[in-house]
Amino acid sequence: YMKKYCPRFLAAFFFVLIFHRVFAQAPVISYPNNPTTPTYVYTAGSAISPLNITNTGGAVTANSLTTFSTNPSGQPYGIAYDPTTGDIITDDFTNGNVYRYSPSGVLLNTYSASIANGGPKDIVVDNSGNIFVANGTGANIVKITPSGTTTTISVTGSPAFGQPDGMSIDRSTGIIYVADQNSNAVYTIASGATTATVYKTGFTNLYGVTVNSSTGVVYVSEYTPQADIKQIAPGTKTVTTFISKAAGGFTDLRNLDIDAAGNLFVANYGNNSIDEFSPTGVFLGHIVTGLNQPRATAEDVFGNLYIANSGGGNIKEYSTAFYSINIPLPAGMSFNTTTGQITGTPTVTSPTTVYTVVGHNSHGSGYTTVTITVNPTAPTGTGDVTCGAGVVTLTATGGYPAGGTYSWYAASTG
Repeated sequence: YMKKYCPRFLAAFFFVLIFHRVFAQAPVISYPNNPTTPTYVYTAGSAISPLNITNTGGAVTANSLTTFSTNPSGQPYGIAYDPTTGDIITDDFTNGNVYRYSPSGVLLNTYSASIANGGPKDIVVDNSGNIFVANGTGANIVKITPSGTTTTISVTGSPAFGQPDGMSIDRSTGIIYVADQNSNAVYTIASGATTATVYKTGFTNLYGVTVNSSTGVVYVSEYTPQADIKQIAPGTKTVTTFISKAAGGFTDLRNLDIDAAGNLFVANYGNNSIDEFSPTGVFLGHIVTGLNQPRATAEDVFGNLYIANSGGGNIKEYSTAFYSINIPLPAGMSFNTTTGQITGTPTVTSPTTVYTVVGHNSHGSGYTTVTITVNPTAPTGTGDVTCGAGVVTLTATGGYPAGGTYSWYAASTG
């Protein structure tokens, strides 16, 4: 009996082992000659040879959920994407700190912004890299500059901040919106301003806020027992119910987020899920489930969604793409989110820049870097270059980009 079935058993065992080794692991990705030859140098106006990615690990898949990082002390409440670096910024409700993570989830910096335990709620990062933290216990907004300098922002007018919670930024104007749970009011902070002003009052159990940068419509969430989402029309500031408690199937809500297409992401605290709705309020699904007290989400420029999973003490990353890159490539170059291939013809010069590329699957994420420099096209020179007395006229034409300047140097030989 053993002789008859043992070979089959062993064959099945090795098949499962091989399957596990090949598929049950994160991707291991790299680009050719990288980092042995870490910098790819291109010329503006000239097509590049396609850069193809190599994966020696688990297969790359889309619609994957992974743990991006674990907060040092436990409870991330807010989360934001830094458009100047591609980093992810989060806070910690437990100890009042603010953390900066690289696109690969490595802790880069800890900001001790003099926020008390239980203070930090939500976070935004403006177009200049300044971090703004909703300080619930301090009843103010704490601003942290890229150099680490901190200042506080309070309200001009009434009502003053009571407990600011949700935050959002309009990327087109730089205006920051703040939702306050105690005053049940929405405030705005203009780009570069040192004070906040009242935008709209009269809500009940207010928590989250987000703004559509294309339309100017502001959306707010009200937590239980209201558990609904309202919208504020630009200009008139008329408030209407966008998604009711019954229509959304909500029990308790936290923060909101919106993508470039106008789709709304809801931290469904009562259902432990992230829910997506179309720009017209149509339910598109519980895109992420099985979370533990999700409080906020942030989306990078490539559609990756980062989730402050406060009850789990970690940050989750949900990716709809096979591959993603942390910051845009130079103009004229493109990144294929299905294959990871880099192609195109750069149309502008670009300084040496390190790009982080990520391949996703359900077992984790694989990271690699690619360093790219784009130089200008060399100009061509014409003219009479005869040695001896007299005037020599030289004319330079061409070069990339147009409108640049030329530097002339005088030299003589024998």
